[in-house]
Amino acid sequence: PRCAACRSPIRGGGVEVGGKAYHQECFVCSGCRSPIEGSYRVDEAGTVLCDGCHAARAPRCSGCAGPIRGRYVTADGCMYHKECFACTACRKPIPGKFFKEHGGLICERCYEAKNPPERCAECGLVIKDGSAVRSDGRAYHAACFSCCKCKTPIDGPFWRTEDGAGRLCRACQPRCAACREPLEGRKTVTVAGASLHADCFRCCDCNGRIEGSFFEVPPAKSRNPFAGPAAGRRQHRCEDC
Repeated sequence: PRCAACRSPIRGGGVEVGGKAYHQECFVCSGCRSPIEGSYRVDEAGTVLCDGCHAARAPRCSGCAGPIRGRYVTADGCMYHKECFACTACRKPIPGKFFKEHGGLICERCYEAKNPPERCAECGLVIKDGSAVRSDGRAYHAACFSCCKCKTPIDGPFWRTEDGAGRLCRACQPRCAACREPLEGRKTVTVAGASLHADCFRCCDCNGRIEGSFFEVPPAKSRNPFAGPAAGRRQHRCEDC
């Protein structure tokens, strides 16, 4: 056989690599050109390199800065030995999701221990992906921030129940006990536990707006022919009547 490097016949011992034969002295590193007498590496292009040149050309681990010669992990554009891709807090290998903190890698478990996840004030479960609805300094899942009456999720303005503990959506918002129109945006009064527009609180006799003292009377005693169900379930008389 002929030497793949010098093309001269090989008589005696030689070296065979990748189906090619070489004189021992012709079998040299493609990097430093020194004869290879021990172990060597063949890269993807078929280039023969001594261990030193292969290590010098090999990509470096972002964890230990050593050469990467086998399997590795890539994260955020950086390469790591599989064993170096570990949490800087617990030192355990990172199996999945990770976070960057102070230049190091943090596993999901350690990150949550240092940064407790936000929990829904309604159901108590973790709110993921930052999709929280916030109200009065509390966070809620969008589905949990709902109307206490119809249970529909609230996406927009809402109103408090009279005791302040519940929320009401636009459809269930407080309405005037007399005209049944929404109370929002108008002056209101509360009479015997019922909320009314101030303009709807009228005398059952003269139909004038009641702004001062008043008296409650049974509907049958009203002298106002227009004072019926539309005027409210309760009948009131101003002090002038």
